[in-house]
Amino acid sequence: MRRTIGLILAGTAALALLGCEGQAADDRGEPEVASIPTIRDASELVLPFDPYLVFVTSWQVPDRAINMLGRQCMQRFGLDWPVIEGVPPNETVIHARRYGLFDPVHATAYGYHPAPKPDGEWQARQERDPTPEEAALWAGEGESQLAGQAVPPGGCAGEAMRTLSAGGPEAPMINPEQLANADHKRAEQDSRVQAVFGRWSTCMRDRGFHYTTPMDALNDPRWHDEAVRTAELETAKADVACKQETNVVGTFFAVESAYQRRTIEDNAQQLNELQKHYDALLRNAAKVVSGQ
Repeated sequence: MRRTIGLILAGTAALALLGCEGQAADDRGEPEVASIPTIRDASELVLPFDPYLVFVTSWQVPDRAINMLGRQCMQRFGLDWPVIEGVPPNETVIHARRYGLFDPVHATAYGYHPAPKPDGEWQARQERDPTPEEAALWAGEGESQLAGQAVPPGGCAGEAMRTLSAGGPEAPMINPEQLANADHKRAEQDSRVQAVFGRWSTCMRDRGFHYTTPMDALNDPRWHDEAVRTAELETAKADVACKQETNVVGTFFAVESAYQRRTIEDNAQQLNELQKHYDALLRNAAKVVSGQ
């Protein structure tokens, strides 16, 4: 998660996304899966929880609005927030690695390593790192009084978030990202996903590679050593080929989607309130950015 949003989440109680420390085990058994799609591109991976993950999927306008409002707050205290208001375009597909590597072009060129990013893609848009005093005021983690004024609850980020949330309901104490992650773990242990992992493992073994699950291949510690670059590329290419042959991604995606739909039904009221909260936030953020 980006630096700005990370600091907001660290110091802004107004987000109210700190509940749900753990999820109770679900004894209802495995949810029904109607069909298994064939997934060839990460852009096809749209999960049921995605609309509730605003700060993961649609962060550009809120992030800019928070920086703009927060900077005004910081300046009241004689400080600054050194993040430039413009933000880079979000070209990241959020689920690109959720089920491991499965892009054959990437596997051939980079193996399991990320593709190189253009130099200064984000740093060129940030004037400098904030000072400790600025970071504390931004997140509300420092003194309660500064320059003869009371620091707003949650710092300047908290003040910005309250402004952006005006007109909507208070965010309920529910963490959709945590719920989604819990469902991902449940899906990973599902018998249908474990079965497709077994078929993938057999496919890999037939090609001379010995791993139990795709995550074992992805996390092989040998890939930390550039000296085994050729081995990494060959493994990654086989991994992707076996994922396609056994439809690992389509199966995992379909099963995880079923778990997420069940969780959304279980938490429908709170998630509906959260969606209304986000709608107000996005609406107000667009006005701030456009200068209305």
